[in-house]
Amino acid sequence: MKTIKFLSLFILLFQLSACTDDFDDKLPEKPSPTLLGSWKLVNVSGGFANQNFDFEAGLITWTFNDNQTVTIVNNNTDNDKPDYFDSGIYPYEYVPTNDSGQNMNEVIINGQRMGETMILLNQLTMDQSPFDGLKTTLIR
Repeated sequence: MKTIKFLSLFILLFQLSACTDDFDDKLPEKPSPTLLGSWKLVNVSGGFANQNFDFEAGLITWTFNDNQTVTIVNNNTDNDKPDYFDSGIYPYEYVPTNDSGQNMNEVIINGQRMGETMILLNQLTMDQSPFDGLKTTLIR
């Protein structure tokens, strides 16, 4: 009888010690979208004339730095396309706005309001279209 109790206790302890906590294996966290880093201007659209201008990815790059500056490299030679800024380093702000009644954020570069800003992992849009302005699209 002692042997059966001892064997049962041994089996029970063995089973309990063999259990693992499967919840310890957490999925890696998804990276959160950030304004910082390099972006390629690929499209400017909208406005009164309903313009739509595409740019070759890499022709114009905007690099948002952590010191509140944006470095713009602009190789566009087509003066008919709105590309906003010449090559250079400009100050920027990323501030809350409530212009269209929604709580959003806005990028302001060198004092120019770029519009309500949506940042995804690989796409950045700055939209002035609620005010008949332009919508600017950049990609990583």
